[in-house]
Amino acid sequence: VDRGSAVAESDEGNNVYGPISITWVPGTVTPSGTIAYDDSVNSAMVPLRGMHLVLYDEDPAPGTADDHSLATTFTNASGQFSFGTLTNRDAEDQGLLDIYVRAYYQADSSFFGHSVVSVQDTVGVRHFLQSTATQNVGNGTFPFGTIKPATTDYTHNAAARIYTAILMGHDWLTTQGTSVPAVYMSWYPGYPGLTRYVKEKRTIYVNSV
Repeated sequence: VDRGSAVAESDEGNNVYGPISITWVPGTVTPSGTIAYDDSVNSAMVPLRGMHLVLYDEDPAPGTADDHSLATTFTNASGQFSFGTLTNRDAEDQGLLDIYVRAYYQADSSFFGHSVVSVQDTVGVRHFLQSTATQNVGNGTFPFGTIKPATTDYTHNAAARIYTAILMGHDWLTTQGTSVPAVYMSWYPGYPGLTRYVKEKRTIYVNSV
């Protein structure tokens, strides 16, 4: 430590040499937030309830397969979520976590008690809304704030509207005592096919031309 002998010592014989083992005890982080969208027809800040959420750690090339999931949860009736308390340790670089949320336009069965709807493209890939990543997140509570599509983001706002419309239909059928089967919404911007329901696939195809 004192390589230049700047500190005078009265006795060199009591020095201790050898490796020193230091154990790092990582802290914890509790991520939370709200998922919503601005509906141009109904109102601003419409909460997206029951959405399936995944919390990711970003490593080291953003948006690649290197990113690994840390926890899953779902939004409540007000669009709010919490992933609970997690160990704040990045297994890749031994530092702090680099976290972001991916919110799928898929109703989580843990919220509704059964599968309801999944909004996806024509090859079965689920649409999702993703937050920005926060690098080396600090310990304690971490609020993502409100995660929502930009007003000009047609794709995510349209997916949110489709998701919300199906849930409204689900709510109405439930009040009528009707058993509601799960459906898949097959859609993407510019989809030229006919709007139709294919019973065998439990899939509603939505034209968007």
